[in-house]
Amino acid sequence: MVLDGELNNTPLTLASVSLEGTSLTSTSDENGYFYFENLESGSYTLVFSFVGYKSKKLEVQVTQNKQTKVATSLIASSISLNDLASLISSTAKKEDKASL
Repeated sequence: MVLDGELNNTPLTLASVSLEGTSLTSTSDENGYFYFENLESGSYTLVFSFVGYKSKKLEVQVTQNKQTKVATSLIASSISLNDLASLISSTAKKEDKASL
């Protein structure tokens, strides 16, 4: 389960969850739940990310044919005014080129 650490741990919808070192990814649903199926037993590193939030890694132990429950909270990342200005400038330039 992926929770919003800024909003009283409410479920975070559409957070990206991936298994580090693989191409496997999942997306949290409206209740914050995500799923990976048919994983072999072993240790995995989950990578959680969501736009505007700090990414987080979490090590989990999986046992084949057993459900492993994981819950974590993501915290909003701060953005500097310089970063925001660069983002706005970059977006404006792309829009200008698209209108040509």
